[in-house]
Amino acid sequence: MKKLNCFIMVVISLVMISCNKESKMAKPATGRINGKLGDYYEVVSRDYTFNEGRVAIEFKRIKEGLPLPWNNSVSLGYSDGCYEPQFLIEFMDADADVVSKDITDIVADRDELNLLMNLGLNETSTLTFTVGSTQAVSFKVSSDFILHNVGPYLMNLSGKIGPTLKANMSIALLPDGSVVGAYYHEQFGPEALLYLLGEQNDDMITLKEFSSTGNLIGKFEGSYEKDAFKGVYESFDGKKFDFLLAKDPEMTPIYLGNIDFAKFGALNGSDMENYESFYKEMFENEGIIPMASDTMTIALNKQELQLKVGEVDTLVVVTSLLEGMTTSWTSSDEAVAMVGASGVVRAIGVGEAELTCNIWPLKGKPLTASAKVTVEKAKAASQPKPKSSNVNLGYATYEPLPQSGMTGVKNGQPHGNGIMRFKERHVIPGTQDCMAEPGEWVNGVWRDGKINAGTWYRNDGNQVIVKLGQRYNK
Repeated sequence: MKKLNCFIMVVISLVMISCNKESKMAKPATGRINGKLGDYYEVVSRDYTFNEGRVAIEFKRIKEGLPLPWNNSVSLGYSDGCYEPQFLIEFMDADADVVSKDITDIVADRDELNLLMNLGLNETSTLTFTVGSTQAVSFKVSSDFILHNVGPYLMNLSGKIGPTLKANMSIALLPDGSVVGAYYHEQFGPEALLYLLGEQNDDMITLKEFSSTGNLIGKFEGSYEKDAFKGVYESFDGKKFDFLLAKDPEMTPIYLGNIDFAKFGALNGSDMENYESFYKEMFENEGIIPMASDTMTIALNKQELQLKVGEVDTLVVVTSLLEGMTTSWTSSDEAVAMVGASGVVRAIGVGEAELTCNIWPLKGKPLTASAKVTVEKAKAASQPKPKSSNVNLGYATYEPLPQSGMTGVKNGQPHGNGIMRFKERHVIPGTQDCMAEPGEWVNGVWRDGKINAGTWYRNDGNQVIVKLGQRYNK
């Protein structure tokens, strides 16, 4: 009887030990991985043994590629940003209840994640997880592929707009594809900050350029590849220039004036969807981007202009739009009349032309107003009669005008006050490229045969100031 009792006690002890025994291994409930990386990887189906509360799960690549570039600086994304693969494992007990979870970490698991992301087709590697429960007997895996380490600005670029204009630019991509940023160029420096707002479609980027007062100045359109943003810049007066701006890690980031980028750093998760409206709202609150409405109109102070060649007049915009919005001007025939950015009209040649003012709001079509200009021939300027003391220079006749003890001539060359009348097409002596035509004349002060300063009377009726060493700016 004593032996029987001992046997029963041994059996009971073994049963109790068996019932309280901790799980030492687990199987995948399914090899399928849910989430964004499920098309690219699967869990290898086998028993997995725990080792001091950790388990190495084997993954197999079943499709080449990834949803987005892995471990690269986001092309037009965020400063130091990269796309992070995440794997979440859920351990379950015998009743299929979840008893613990673990998730990969971009820093702690970087080596294993690198191996996994770079697997060839049908190759395998492992990720190590913490089990977290002694009751785990099975598990399932889900995945995500998210933007990691979001910063307040994307990328700093430097380069040239056109052949010579140096520029620095900082731009940031919003999750919905919108792009915001700022830049400045060497002509005005960082104090004259220009603002950018646009969108990215694949590798193509379109950015509208605004001044700090809301003027829509131009547009950048190009592609981003090999760490460079390149394409065509078009100003709203129709001029186009090639640009090339390359990634510059040494450049000091540009911040958008009073707009506090630090506020965006606090946004995450579902708030990411609000980035675009958040940026635009702040742009508008700062008065940078004026918005047009259907009730806004523009007109010009004059509908017709009558000018003679060489005369100047000014057109003024009368508008109900917000103050400071862009006005761009065009002429239907610049050989007849030209119009500048401020509405100044200059008569160039005989004929008629239409001068058009455009206002470019952020939304909607541009608003326009036009005026007609008629240009007539100018009366020829009367020339002083030549005197007998003239000097024949071959291409011109020089008439000295003695003044203050100076004879107007020195060693047979113009020296002092005098008038030079051109008989042939010839550069005005002393200038670099001011080319006078037959019949034109220059009245001024001369030194050793060269003009020091004077007035050039042209056949078209214009009077142009000329100086020593001057280039002619038409």
